[in-house]
Parts: sequence; structure tokens; C-alpha cells
Amino acid sequence: LGAGSGNITSAFQIAFVGSVAFGFLAIEAIEHDRFWLASLWGIAALMCSNIGVPMVFGCALVALVRRRFVGAVVAGLPPAVTFVIWYVLIGHVGTYAATDIASLSLNGLASYVWTGLTTSMSGLIDGSQNASAVLVHVLGAVLVVALAVAAAVRRNVPAALALTTVVFYVFVGFGRLQYGTGQAAASRYSYIALALCLPLIGQLVSTLMRYRVAR
Repeated sequence: LGAGSGNITSAFQIAFVGSVAFGFLAIEAIEHDRFWLASLWGIAALMCSNIGVPMVFGCALVALVRRRFVGAVVAGLPPAVTFVIWYVLIGHVGTYAATDIASLSLNGLASYVWTGLTTSMSGLIDGSQNASAVLVHVLGAVLVVALAVAAAVRRNVPAALALTTVVFYVFVGFGRLQYGTGQAAASRYSYIALALCLPLIGQLVSTLMRYRVAR
């Protein structure tokens, strides 16, 4: 799995994989205007792990990008209500309840997100055999900037998925920033970021392939 190799050595990571899988099923349902089905898949994603929260957000964002405003509500509201009910009854005694939200800093959270994004893109390049770690990290940062610009220009479904990556790292940062920004480099997070960014990367590659020099 490359950047997500940690998920094939720890069996409990099936919970993360489940959230991502159900999240993409929900996004596929959004693409076919089956918003009620997207809502059910979103709830299933939440039942696997908290990673279902950014995946549900991504579903709603995809619906908004496709100008399905009512669909965004239908797809996103039931999972959101379900999550709130769960949190009030059960989840408030879990890991996130132990997080001191007041101690979180904006700079620290931004650093956490940036570390996660650049590490994920560096893992995609995986040029450690032929280049220094610093150079690979710089190339990862360049890819992040390129994707940000592409998302701002295109504002389509792949762009919405790429933006969901930022929401994902922000959400994870709420519970994990207390362990340091370096924790964002964990491969169990990188594979989710890559899965969400690959559609936009594919579009960019397709655009480049129109030019003879790129080919």
C-alpha cells in the first residue's frame, strides 16, 4: 500500500479502511443522485470509526459542488444527527473527550495539517532511493500547492475530495495534536489523504498529457 503500509500490519486498522470504503460508496451514491443511499453509507462510515466524520463532510461537499443543495442536506444531516446522538450518549467518554480543545492553537493545528499533507504527497513520490529526504519533502510541498491551485481553479468533484483531505487532517488534529505535529506523518493517515487526492491528481496528469513535451 505504499504510503499506507501501516494498515496492512495492524488488523484493527480495518476500522479506518471501513470508514473510507463506506465514504466512497456514499460519494458514488451522490454522483448518481441517490442521496438517501449516501446517507445510509455515511452512517455506516461513522459506525466504523471517527474518520467517518470527514468522509460525510466530503459527501456533502461533493453534493454542493454538483449544485445539489437539497441532496447535501439529505446526505449529510442524518449522519450528523446520528453522530451527535452517539457522542452525547457514549462518545463523550472516549479519546476526543480527553482532548483539551482550549489548549489547541491555530498555528499548531495548521502545522499539523501541513505536515500531514506534505508527508502524504512525499509518500506518493517515494523518491527516497534517488534523492535526499529534504528534496522529497520539498517536492511533496510543491504537489500540495499545485493541488490547492488546481482545486481553486476547477471547483469540481475531484477538487471537493482534495479539500476534504484538509478537513480530515484538521479533524484528526483535534484529537492528536497533543502528541506533536510529527504524529500527522503516520502512514495510516497518509493513505486516506492519497485516496482523496488521487482523482484530482489524475485530472492534472490527463491535462499534462495533452502536451507533447509532457508525454
